[in-house]
Amino acid sequence: MSTDIRRGLPSASSAVRYALCPGSFLLEKRMPYDLPSEAAASGTRIHEAISGKVPIELDDNEREIYDRCVAQEVEVRRTAGFNAPDHTFREERMWMSDENGTPLWSGEPDALFITGTSGLVLDYKTGRGDVWEASVNLQLRALVVLAVENYSLTEITVAIIQPLAGKPTIARYTFSDLLAAVAEVSEDMARIKEPNQPRTPSEDACKYCRAKAICPEAQQAVAVIGSTKESAIIDPQELGRFLELARVALKVIEARKDQAKAFIEAGGIITGWVLKPGATVEKITKPEVVWERCERLGMTSEGFMSSVKITKGALKTAIGAVTMEKGKGLAATVDSILEGCTEETQNAPSLVKEDK
Repeated sequence: MSTDIRRGLPSASSAVRYALCPGSFLLEKRMPYDLPSEAAASGTRIHEAISGKVPIELDDNEREIYDRCVAQEVEVRRTAGFNAPDHTFREERMWMSDENGTPLWSGEPDALFITGTSGLVLDYKTGRGDVWEASVNLQLRALVVLAVENYSLTEITVAIIQPLAGKPTIARYTFSDLLAAVAEVSEDMARIKEPNQPRTPSEDACKYCRAKAICPEAQQAVAVIGSTKESAIIDPQELGRFLELARVALKVIEARKDQAKAFIEAGGIITGWVLKPGATVEKITKPEVVWERCERLGMTSEGFMSSVKITKGALKTAIGAVTMEKGKGLAATVDSILEGCTEETQNAPSLVKEDK
């Protein structure tokens, strides 16, 4: 039995990929749904906690991200004028249908607030990865079209809330903007269902695509990288294209490794390959007991503290539990406690693709 809540139809969450690689939609339909990664599962837990639909237990890091998302939502709603909306919808899937009521595609905003004929659409991002800002975000643009279709809105404000990347980005769709978005997105969602759409692999297009392991165009990137000798001198003008192909190749290779791992876990055999057990990690769960025992040995508190590592997220959670503060108030208290007690280091520079 299928668990695809999208019913095998296009979804607003993949709008960026559809724009970058129109042929990926039909190719992906040939693939089963993957189990979510731990990072994705963590993001889902945070989203569910924000929605408030079911009780969710978060770890310290997830709780910090949750608190920051909620604080930014409060600020965005205040700025956009939705402190007391007429209607609030959280993680409610909306559908676009044809004149006969046949579903065509769907999308699920993290939050939708409606007052009169005005709306506010929020999308939470709980990671650190680059995300298109609200004014050009194609996922939000598709969600806007669904909100117009389902609730007859005439103006909509949209916002990306990604606390680990900085402040929210906000944009506003006027009535004329909405009309243009409806026409453009509807055309795009219809086109990707047509056969022979081009497949154009890139790091962004392949990142969340389930079909990258079977995509001929993505496989070609692996072939090109694999055939390049280590000693080969590449023209600096071609290095950019080589780096882009390398990133695509890495995505394909990781997808193949995941496929092999899942196959072996299910009882399959791949000649020459086995699953090596993961490393065992030991964690101290009762630091107060450890301290008492160390103290009996004659250890000073200074000596004990030199072996203790404090994370800001865990400390913030502990302070919040004592002071009952949240948001900016809690952040200010944490900053005052940490004043003069931290140091910053900078990692080595990393090679990244320049923003256009």
